[in-house]
Amino acid sequence: SQFFGNPGGNEGKIGCGECAHGGHLPLFCQQEGSGHRQPGSHGVRMHHQRGSEQQHGSHAHYPCSHFHPADISVDSSGAPLYKRGYRSGQPLAPLNEVLAAGILMLSGWNASSALYDPMCGSGTIPVEAGLIACRVPPGRFRKKYGFMKWKDYDRDLFRRVREQCDSVIRKSPVEIRGSDVSEQAVRQSLINVRNAGMADSVKIEVADFRNLEPLAGNGFLFLNPPYGERLKPEDLNQLYGMIGTTLKHSYAGFRAWVITPGRELLTNIGLKTKSKQTLFNGSIECILAEFELYSGTRKHRDGPKST
Repeated sequence: SQFFGNPGGNEGKIGCGECAHGGHLPLFCQQEGSGHRQPGSHGVRMHHQRGSEQQHGSHAHYPCSHFHPADISVDSSGAPLYKRGYRSGQPLAPLNEVLAAGILMLSGWNASSALYDPMCGSGTIPVEAGLIACRVPPGRFRKKYGFMKWKDYDRDLFRRVREQCDSVIRKSPVEIRGSDVSEQAVRQSLINVRNAGMADSVKIEVADFRNLEPLAGNGFLFLNPPYGERLKPEDLNQLYGMIGTTLKHSYAGFRAWVITPGRELLTNIGLKTKSKQTLFNGSIECILAEFELYSGTRKHRDGPKST
């Protein structure tokens, strides 16, 4: 009742009582197994009903085992936090915003060197990179949170927290660029960049990766090429082979990270990986492969060993 009802009242009252829950919260009793368990059993869990988010702004999960003590958890977010609020429309092969930010963090990129995404699609990686470089809180574009419906929600406190976060926002100190061969994808990227307030820090253009030349001598390169499960290029093997050739000849000095759904496609890149990690883009299991790019052979780059 602290969050949803009046203290001492029946609104949101915790307690099953043969599933005759009191109050206005639409609760139901989820049973593990057939039949209603008797008091003292361990197989019944009570939850806030799905769909109540629109009515109450959050989910309350009440694990009810007909005995005390019980743990109470409240979803303070409402809509999932990975939905940042800047992405408009539904791209053909979207990359989850949280996954994109996680990939940047796994790579070690910290906004101290240039970043390129030459197959940016809807621009998720460049936008997330821009948010990190500009110190923009990822939830800044959300209009509503579940906790805003709580009875003890402090509007002034939340405003002060937002103002404090906004006070550290800056323009990106490094170059962040995205490009794609698809004009439609670039149009969508530009919309998302503007929605995120990144127009001054993230540049997007129509370009073919084969014809791009980096403006810096080193940096980070991220590629999320088309997946055969969603997009159907005429020859995936040729596409990934082109990626390897372009990386080798045009991006010496860079660290490249490629997201691919299979080891066969990764092999077609034709370059030795420095590291590999398994990630999931939705239901698709992917490999995040790191390539350290250099001119000539590794032996030539490292120089002769001392004796």
